[in-house]
Amino acid sequence: MKKTLPIYFFVMLSYGCGNNRNPETYKVDLLGVGVTFPQTFYDIIISNYEYETGNKVSYNKTNTSGGIRAFRDKVVDFVVTDMLLTEEEMADCQSEILHIPSALGAVVLAYNVPGIQELNLNPELIAGIYLGRIKYWDDSLLVAVNPESKLTHLRINPVFRADESGTTYLLSRYLSESCLEWKRDIGVRKSIKLQTGIAVKGNSAMVHSIKDLEGSIGYIGMEHASLLNLPIAAIQNSSGNYIKANKQTLYYYVTEIEFPDDMRILFTDPKKENTYPIPCLSWILAYKNQAYNHRSVEKYKSLKSFLIYVINPETQKITSRLTYLPLPATVVAKAQKLIDSMVWEDELKNGE
Repeated sequence: MKKTLPIYFFVMLSYGCGNNRNPETYKVDLLGVGVTFPQTFYDIIISNYEYETGNKVSYNKTNTSGGIRAFRDKVVDFVVTDMLLTEEEMADCQSEILHIPSALGAVVLAYNVPGIQELNLNPELIAGIYLGRIKYWDDSLLVAVNPESKLTHLRINPVFRADESGTTYLLSRYLSESCLEWKRDIGVRKSIKLQTGIAVKGNSAMVHSIKDLEGSIGYIGMEHASLLNLPIAAIQNSSGNYIKANKQTLYYYVTEIEFPDDMRILFTDPKKENTYPIPCLSWILAYKNQAYNHRSVEKYKSLKSFLIYVINPETQKITSRLTYLPLPATVVAKAQKLIDSMVWEDELKNGE
């Protein structure tokens, strides 16, 4: 049987990401951990950055909580997250933290129902599926909002994350804001425990469960659904419209919302007719004072250069080949100020 290479392979090649540098010639090694949501974007820009600078950046994928713990314990140089740190988490870090935005995407509901390419879901239906009240795809409540789809009597297999994750948090936040049943029974959470469905750990397990299990539905990043060609549901926004996630329906978040100077922003459903209601922004977290755990000034300078590289408009253009949206110029300018505020111990002592 003839094998076809995934789109991701060609995207990587198109950016010249083959890095043949001898590891012994790297100038500085940076270590980061974080979520898989912006994985394809980071894989490309890290490889390009290594090739252009001679620095090494290792990015290990983990869940949100695992990444934040490593960052708190100061055993990594940076962490990528799709959730803001809470006030308690920032206090635990015992040092000022910078939130540097990197790319915008969306959390989508992907599904595996043979013959169904179009599916409308509202908050009550999503909650009903995950709470076990709606068990079959031809349930009358589903049929009512999908009159043109030929839904059959197929068992629904809802898949959810057993570990803590930003996608769980963002979906549960959307549902809590728009569905009283979910708000009462579950609320806004990083992880959920449900009586029905399939619990999996990690984004990869979530993606493959949806892909391999007939009748399944689960929540993942828009980029992962696109790469695997998984159909995604149109989600009802606060204007009552069913909207699929794409660059056009996410455009509002990067054009009409003013980001605060500290970049700590929580999006809410904006009541715009054609806007998708579950956006997902990823941040790189770094310590403002880089003199910790005997870090060298070279590491400080290299991390600073890497962060500048990520937000650079030329780097952000890579999103045009993926399903993320680039940061607007106003956000890049504010992020640059945050990066410029980073210091190393000697600078604090000497006032340089």
